[in-house]
Amino acid sequence: MDYLAREFKTLLFLGGSPSYGCPGKKALPSYKLYCSFTEGSIEFAHALVMRDIVHEWRRPNFMALHLPDILGPLWGASELGLVLAKRSKSDATSKDRHSLGLIWLVVLTAVALGIVAAHQLHQCILPWPKPAREFGCCLFVLGLALRWYSIIHLGRFFTTNVAIARDHKLIDSGPYQFVRHPSYTGMLAAVLGFALSFANWASLLIIFVPICAVTLWRIHIEEEALLGALGERYRGYMQRTRRLIPLIY
Repeated sequence: MDYLAREFKTLLFLGGSPSYGCPGKKALPSYKLYCSFTEGSIEFAHALVMRDIVHEWRRPNFMALHLPDILGPLWGASELGLVLAKRSKSDATSKDRHSLGLIWLVVLTAVALGIVAAHQLHQCILPWPKPAREFGCCLFVLGLALRWYSIIHLGRFFTTNVAIARDHKLIDSGPYQFVRHPSYTGMLAAVLGFALSFANWASLLIIFVPICAVTLWRIHIEEEALLGALGERYRGYMQRTRRLIPLIY
């Protein structure tokens, strides 16, 4: 008992945890252990600290939420910049059907609910959180790069609202020779990467599924507009390409 008392005195003064009971683990911080280390209170103190050790092992790593804090604003700034810089000209014919506003509403709602889920639904943490975050970060960067490359390649024909220019023409070179909507492929990859950075499957579903659904609806609107404007040229293009994923979809 004297040895056990010495262990708990060390814990009290140094802010560590007793060395037994956790083979191979780092010492964990104590949690306001206020008891006199008399022979009668040692058992109580040991049970209290062991309870806190188990609680610490199960506690989600909130530091990991800093990655979404970085990726989220980057994505938001990218999309906001596009809205401000790439809206259609006044002489273009709008075919948007209010889809741009709906996309923003769905995105903001899904991200807000995903953040809440990450903080509240700790039981939904993915089995391999660190690889999920790392893969998500890489996917986000690659997706954003593909989106911007596709936008730059399309040039003045890219607009954030669906619109047909007077001299609209079919672009089927660069990334557009493989899929019809590479900018959306990049956006959805970035969204998936951002959602994975939470390492929480509830956040992943809450964020990705609604945004994917509203994006597919937006693609349908765009293709109807392009078919109406370009006719058989665009129909032939649709027959030889996929929407988002080469050879698959």
